Amino acid sequence: MAPSPAFLTPLPPVAPRGRVAGAAAAAAAAAAAAVARTRRLSGPTPTPPVRRGRAAFRAAASPPPKAAGSAASAAAAAAATAAADGAPPAVDVPMSVDAVVTEATAALTDAVATGGGGGGDGLRLRVDVLCPGLAPAVEEQFPLSDALLYGVTLRLAAALAAAPRGSGDAAAAAPDVHVLFSSAGGAASAAKHYADASTPVPSGVKLSSLLPREVGSAVSPDDGSAATPPPVYLVVAPTNARGDPVVRTLGRCVAAADSRSTWVLLNPRLSSSGGDGAGGTGLAEAATRRALLASFSTAYYFRNVFVIERPRLVAREAGVILKRRLGGRWVLAALFPDGVYREVGEAPAAGPEPDRHMVAGAFEAAEEVMAAAAYRARRAAAAAAGKGRGGVGVDGDNVYLAVIGLLSVATAGVVWVLQATGGAPAL
Repeated sequence: MAPSPAFLTPLPPVAPRGRVAGAAAAAAAAAAAAVARTRRLSGPTPTPPVRRGRAAFRAAASPPPKAAGSAASAAAAAAATAAADGAPPAVDVPMSVDAVVTEATAALTDAVATGGGGGGDGLRLRVDVLCPGLAPAVEEQFPLSDALLYGVTLRLAAALAAAPRGSGDAAAAAPDVHVLFSSAGGAASAAKHYADASTPVPSGVKLSSLLPREVGSAVSPDDGSAATPPPVYLVVAPTNARGDPVVRTLGRCVAAADSRSTWVLLNPRLSSSGGDGAGGTGLAEAATRRALLASFSTAYYFRNVFVIERPRLVAREAGVILKRRLGGRWVLAALFPDGVYREVGEAPAAGPEPDRHMVAGAFEAAEEVMAAAAYRARRAAAAAAGKGRGGVGVDGDNVYLAVIGLLSVATAGVVWVLQATGGAPAL
């Protein structure tokens, strides 16, 4: 047999010197650290990184790695357990426009029937149903729908017309419901929509416009008896416009109506100042408008909270703001990656709608909770997948350790070969 080439014959080890000795020692130390870190993989889970803003939502929305074979169910169970660990309490949120309108109708009729804890007369309520299609904040992606607004209006008006109120002999009588639009054209458009859709307007419901003379004509002379209940006025989406401050017209209509009448504002967009384009106001008029708007109590409120994804500028739902009944508290619920709405903040019942700073702070805290839960879920799923294969799971840490180990061995081998063959530089 021919002898092996000299460069394939194992050479005896040669003691390294100078910088070569330092490089070999460093390589050996790196290999030892890699082995020690590998042994610590079975220890406690490291603290997850804190992500904020869109990065947190991307981390929370990214699915955990899929397990193979029979470990899939175990990985899914581990991910669900990890995601639910430390999560805020779940909130029952209506999942459709029909469900939102059903809740709003029940809350409104209950507030009218009970009088909000008062005498039951002279109520001033507001209902905000700001679903996509009714929310001006996301109008560019979800255009405002007149058909949807007319449908919600008719359901609320029919519920008010069918709900008796009063006491004694008047308990069985239902009031007339006057649906007031911002203009006569709006009332005519709604009537045409109902006629084209073959939707009958319930008896006791009248379509009209928000004008003092229209409201004054509905006032019946007081004969001293309580047999006739006072009317109910449902004002549809009153909105201040430049040169047309509807809040001023609303104040005149309220003054012209019966003092026992019930007023309900549906999706109002009013302001006591001129900041909404209604024109400048003096101090006295601004105070009057502020007092008028403060006299309306929220019977129901629902609004989707959206975040704008850049650079596509697409609105994506992050949660909701919900207030279910008159006197109830404000609830901020974030939409978690598991499809469950969870409470992340609240505000007192007597306070106003939560401002954008409070909403932003609550949802930023929710993002951190989502990121931590998603991190734990991915690690649990990866660990379950590795155990299902009978070996160590292939995750980021294992890949890192493998690369470091290979580099350490390669460096030590190169140094040893150069030194053994005399190819190392003179030191």
